[in-house]
Amino acid sequence: MTVTTSDPSKPPYQHERHIAELAVQRASLLTRHVLAGILNPSASSSSTSTSGTSTPNPHLDHDRRISVASISKPDFSPVTAADFAVQALLTAAIRAHFPHDGFIGEEDADALRADPVLARQVFELVRSCASSTESGNDEALLSLAVLPQTIPEMLSLIDLGGRGTGSPTARFWAMDPIDGTAAFMRGQQYAVSLCLIEGGREVVGVLGCPNLGITLPSSSSSASPKANTCTATYIISEDSIPSPDAQDQQQTTNGILLSAVRSQGATIRPIADQTSQADLLPATPLTKSSTSSQTSPTDMSNLHFIDSLTTPATSSSLVARVATLAGVPNYSFPGTELYSSHMRYVAMILGGRSHVQVRIPKPMTKQTYIWDHAGAQLIYVEATGGKGKVTDLRGRQIDYGRGRVLDGNWGVVTADEEVSGRLLEIVGTLIG
Repeated sequence: MTVTTSDPSKPPYQHERHIAELAVQRASLLTRHVLAGILNPSASSSSTSTSGTSTPNPHLDHDRRISVASISKPDFSPVTAADFAVQALLTAAIRAHFPHDGFIGEEDADALRADPVLARQVFELVRSCASSTESGNDEALLSLAVLPQTIPEMLSLIDLGGRGTGSPTARFWAMDPIDGTAAFMRGQQYAVSLCLIEGGREVVGVLGCPNLGITLPSSSSSASPKANTCTATYIISEDSIPSPDAQDQQQTTNGILLSAVRSQGATIRPIADQTSQADLLPATPLTKSSTSSQTSPTDMSNLHFIDSLTTPATSSSLVARVATLAGVPNYSFPGTELYSSHMRYVAMILGGRSHVQVRIPKPMTKQTYIWDHAGAQLIYVEATGGKGKVTDLRGRQIDYGRGRVLDGNWGVVTADEEVSGRLLEIVGTLIG
């Protein structure tokens, strides 16, 4: 297949963005299909008896097995067959267009080599995506059909990310195939993330939120540019899932896709349904920087803290003390609780200017990996028109050029520019 190239008449990185959006949407649809089998394993058998006269649905049969096909990583966090399959899908799609780019991904293939049954399940999942992308005239869409033909080829694709490294000058893609696997297995909020990093900075970010149901504003025929811009704010939760008839409700999403290019803004669009999964639905510019309806966050007591009380990586008790020192009533903390790291950023992206996030690592915690943050931070900054700031706890910019971990940073503060400095001062009084 001929690799497509960027159109010089378009702004930079639009080709990369388009391919990444297509890849993340396909991966998101796969996770949503697997999730249906996890939540309703009894539906994974054929509708007739097992007498041999029925025609089984192979995809649903896969789902039944996947509901128990999970393992624990060394840090005891879960990983499912879907995690491995998504990493293979994302890598295959990007590599088809950008064969010289590097990859950093959360998973490696060692567990699959040690478990041939699980490896076969992952391979069948990956191959199940071929039929949806092997037809059409769009070369970008056709490229998605470039899938591994053998299990060893799939394992090698996964290892490109699992064993990949970055550098201050490298161009590479960071991915988290399913961020929040534990929440995914409970039918709550999770994300598929993909980010192009160049020179230690995020330049393209794409987030798929397959289980997020929100009502997007109706599009308008008005000539005003602002009429076709999403400025609405949302408070999301683990329970903000699509209703069973989401696709029958006007503008209510069955999952969303967020994306951004550095200095070019952010967009939001619904994830396509299963019958049209090769195509992207229309996108709407996403901006939170200049809407008069948004309250100024200068009153610190009204800050809406986003946190996870169950994550093993950060100290919610210290963050609660930051909120108290800011004047936030104890009963208001946290304002939003989400397990997935990227979904907490999504809560920031979709929320108002008073939404803030402070991450203080626990003592002796595991390292902070770039795939838990890359892409989402860029989308947040672009969606706020640059008025949203992301720094570490010392006020330093996040450096993505040090490999798989954020060695040059400690913790994160994500907040509107009007309150970011004050939050950093409060954090400084607590941790020195």
